[in-house]
Amino acid sequence: MPKGTVGSNPTSSAIPIASLAIHSRAVAIKSSDAQPHCCFHVLHRRLKGSTPVDKAPRGRGVIAGMMIFAAALILAYWVVWFFVDRDLLASLHTDYYYRFENAFPLADAWLGLLLILATVGLLLRRPWGLLAGLLGGGAGIYLGCLDVLFDLENGVYHVSAGGDASGAIIEIVINVLTFALGIVVTTYIWRHRVWYLKPTP
Repeated sequence: MPKGTVGSNPTSSAIPIASLAIHSRAVAIKSSDAQPHCCFHVLHRRLKGSTPVDKAPRGRGVIAGMMIFAAALILAYWVVWFFVDRDLLASLHTDYYYRFENAFPLADAWLGLLLILATVGLLLRRPWGLLAGLLGGGAGIYLGCLDVLFDLENGVYHVSAGGDASGAIIEIVINVLTFALGIVVTTYIWRHRVWYLKPTP
């Protein structure tokens, strides 16, 4: 091979090599700069989009306490009614009133079961807790409507002059608590349904 063959054009091979090196460095810099930005952008979007859903709703413990308290009251009411003295709770001391009240234990047992299931399910963030809570709240409102209509039609709220008002007061307290529980629980659970329905990690 002649002596001047390699060195006849010394820049012909140096230029492509230099260009390739510069191009490779630019790609590397671009990749290293883009990757953290991309990861940060994705992380930012993930956190921004999930914060309102992942954050536990306020008042969850209060609602759970209300439902457990209501379930305990239901149990205590029927223990007193059947095993202590039903006249302590009766708003009227008549046979038809006793028969009316005796038709409620099964419905109240269903309501109490729903409240317990809802309490456990909501504290554990399970979808079935949401369902049980909505069913329990609706059942409470339904039973309250039955109770109030019976009381209005049969003068349970009426207290004669000098008469004993304890029965009417107990009935009013029961009605207020029943409606309050049903409305508050149903409203709270429905407002936060997205959080309870989102799968847990």
